[in-house]
Amino acid sequence: MKKDTNNSPEFSLIQGKAEELERDKQTIKSTSVTDSSLFSQSEADILKSNYELKVRQIELEMQIEELRLREVRHNALFANSGEIIGITGSDGTVEYLSPNFEKYFGWKAAEIVGTKKAWSLVHPEDRDQLWQEFSTLIKNDNKTITPEFRIRCKDGNWRWVGTNAINKINDPDIHGVLVNYRDISDRKLAEEKVLKQNWFFEQIFSQSSVSTQILDKDGWCEKINTKLTELFGVNPEDIEGKQYNIFKDESLRREGILPILEKVFKEGKTAKWDIFFDIGLAAESQHITVADKNKKQWFHNLAYPIFDEENQLAHVIIQHSDISRYKRDQQMLSDSEARYRRLFESSTDGILILDAESGQIVDVNPYLIEMLGYSYLELLGKELWEIGVFKNIADSKEAFVELQDKGYIRFEDLSLKTKNGKPVSVEFVSNLYLVDQKKVIQCNVRNITARLH
Repeated sequence: MKKDTNNSPEFSLIQGKAEELERDKQTIKSTSVTDSSLFSQSEADILKSNYELKVRQIELEMQIEELRLREVRHNALFANSGEIIGITGSDGTVEYLSPNFEKYFGWKAAEIVGTKKAWSLVHPEDRDQLWQEFSTLIKNDNKTITPEFRIRCKDGNWRWVGTNAINKINDPDIHGVLVNYRDISDRKLAEEKVLKQNWFFEQIFSQSSVSTQILDKDGWCEKINTKLTELFGVNPEDIEGKQYNIFKDESLRREGILPILEKVFKEGKTAKWDIFFDIGLAAESQHITVADKNKKQWFHNLAYPIFDEENQLAHVIIQHSDISRYKRDQQMLSDSEARYRRLFESSTDGILILDAESGQIVDVNPYLIEMLGYSYLELLGKELWEIGVFKNIADSKEAFVELQDKGYIRFEDLSLKTKNGKPVSVEFVSNLYLVDQKKVIQCNVRNITARLH
């Protein structure tokens, strides 16, 4: 809260003195010195002169008190102001410094005024640059500079000041450089914190193992990281700025990705997609240089919006993961499963797949169905010992436990009967293995009836 200078004791004393002088002045003016019956002409002239001198003396005293009053107001104003006023001569001598300098830096103005001590208070790292700017300033009438530098406080700490200095050496009322000082320490600390945060996040961004690009709200690429350069073979200077716009990417258009991106930019939603990306086509559509125009790769992409303090879209970040190997492995697995299925279904041996935990039949191939005379549905989901034809193998759950523990059972000549009672001689072999981290037992049943007879 700003201090009311009119209520200060010093102000009241000066104001009281001024009022007293005004009363004396009026009293003297009301005294008549023109009564000729009382005074001779010479006496009257002397009295009149004395009267005028007295009035003049009081007026001068009133002016002095008014100046003192102004000084009190002036000092009080600066004491409550965030601005410090100073005047520095062309040789660097401080000729004036407002009293509130002490409030911020601990030094009384009287300790600085009339000396060049202020220069020794400037931080050594800032001093030479400041003196160069000051030397240029004093050579140019009315030139202004706005240096920022550190000043050593009386307690030994350093505070940042921002200044506005104007050359008024030729001004008859100033005869020096008029300087406005303001404490900017808090701002500098905040800036330093932001710089450290920016540096920290820049390190995370640049060293991230995830390819990342930052787009503005219109889709222009503003920044890419090292991993993106590695994956796509493009240098930052060839893509950052108004050079690459994601909505003009021909490869994305052909793959139907642009509608997905529009939801991110227009609706502020996160989006994911996989794409077999043609790097050469994308580069050619926007005249961008890339290391390998024939490169095509699978990428998994994640796009998410970044909003400003008013909740308006400011940027969109897109991250890319190379999933080419995963896609190849996935395709190989799919091909392998297809080959296995073809072998499973075309095999001239019967194949039975059991859940190793429950003993339930989870799959059976066509040859075994034909051999035994049961339908696929009659076998599927049944436990091994529920199927009469396999009673010799598992007439109890205890026998199946042994099969689970050993993971392998072999019968070289096993007699079975089909559903319609026809005898069949088979070789029965079972093996345990993992499928998707789940144990299964594969039973191979080979018909050896013809070989034995």
